[in-house]
Amino acid sequence: MEDTVSFPRSNHPLLNWSIRSKSFWARHPQMGKVAQSWEAFWQRGHQQAAFALIWYQDVTTLHYLLRWNEKWQMFNLVGGKVEAEDGGNIRQTMRRELIEELGVLGISLCDVLRKKTAVSLQQYSPRRGHMQGYTFHLFERELAPTSHFISAVDQALNTGHEINIWVRADEIRQLKTDDGRRISPTTHKILRRLDHL
Repeated sequence: MEDTVSFPRSNHPLLNWSIRSKSFWARHPQMGKVAQSWEAFWQRGHQQAAFALIWYQDVTTLHYLLRWNEKWQMFNLVGGKVEAEDGGNIRQTMRRELIEELGVLGISLCDVLRKKTAVSLQQYSPRRGHMQGYTFHLFERELAPTSHFISAVDQALNTGHEINIWVRADEIRQLKTDDGRRISPTTHKILRRLDHL
């Protein structure tokens, strides 16, 4: 069941209390209804997404595969939000996003990415115009510096196809590539949470 979306209860203190104090809710059913209402409200505003953490180390430098988001005009990790067609299955979301964003290269990664962890963040949503909770489910694959996948991405870059690029860790810390293009603060936050930066 690890690949099925579950509500991140740790994000809400009232709901945490409901887990630790089941006897309290049994004695006060009306308060239990209040907690359930809060949970329903929290779930409606909480966004679930799946991201691929694909990286390799060349000598002493870490490189991460990022994708250009045309809408937000910045690079981000490969992936996206859970859609209704995924049936709440996070691994299915990751598989769909890999194929959509990486094509043939994505197909080769579908079965080798392993579920690493989930990172929950509160951040501003430009689309909604307010703070929102997000849970990013991370699927990881460390590549050998000689991997054919790295060569395939490099070959695509050499032909001018720069939707997906390798970005160094120091560029992510600065939130921009060497040529000045923006890198998503979300990517930076996730990698810091995972102690990659």
